Amino acid sequence: MAAIFQDFLLDNVAGACFVLQGLAQRTISPPPAGTIDSVLQTMARQAFAEVLAMRSEEVLEQMIGYAG
Repeated sequence: MAAIFQDFLLDNVAGACFVLQGLAQRTISPPPAGTIDSVLQTMARQAFAEVLAMRSEEVLEQMIGYAG
């Protein structure tokens, strides 16, 4: 996940805020305490990982449906 954030220049406070703004309605578990920077980065990566996993499952289900 860190590589994706680095590749798309999201591995900073502004990038984390950009991701979180797009996923503002999602619920995540609270991140561990830390600096604002690290908390924002953790929240953004966690939210993005959940969306990525969900979308991957949907695509796999669609592929299985088309193959059957």
